[in-house]
Amino acid sequence: MSSRALVACFLCSLVVWGAASWLMFNQPAKQEAVEFSALADAASVDGFPPATGSLDDSAVPDVVATTRIVRPPSLTGVAGGLPIVLPINTRPLAGAPFTLGWTTRPTAPFPNPRTALLVTLAQPPAPSLIQGGRGGMLQVPPDLVFVPGTVPWLTQNNGTVRLDITFIPQLVGLKVWMQLAVSDARVPAGLTVTPMVALVVGNR
Repeated sequence: MSSRALVACFLCSLVVWGAASWLMFNQPAKQEAVEFSALADAASVDGFPPATGSLDDSAVPDVVATTRIVRPPSLTGVAGGLPIVLPINTRPLAGAPFTLGWTTRPTAPFPNPRTALLVTLAQPPAPSLIQGGRGGMLQVPPDLVFVPGTVPWLTQNNGTVRLDITFIPQLVGLKVWMQLAVSDARVPAGLTVTPMVALVVGNR
């Protein structure tokens, strides 16, 4: 099977796994009513790239691996700080370990509430205000929702969430957008969010 066919099959499986979450949470623009408990209840158990694979340069296009943090137009207005994306020290190179990290507050000690990682493989729409979020914005639609500890590549310990994954070579060129939601009683919505991380899986 060609690498293009492998990627097509893999992405089809992602669509199947993500459909239920998307149907539950797809809201009209600027009318996002997101509750943390609902996100956690809709958590996916699969649908994201496998964590192993060997690199075959002859079977994939030439793509530069990139990551960037995309900050929203407005942030949640609360005292005590917001969850953050930690500095990114690795790139999503196929066949190599890739790590992302978040903390539930900017400085220690970090509270350790429930968290959920929102993931989409499609270009996200414009950010929308979270109802009751005091200015917080949803940048990533919850096509796929992952709770730390329910999948092997996402863990949480003492308020630090960590993603550890190795993308298979057939996924070179794949674009992924992620945003961490954190259960937070300081706002009526019951959650705060980090800025979005956008990445492109590459082979150089």
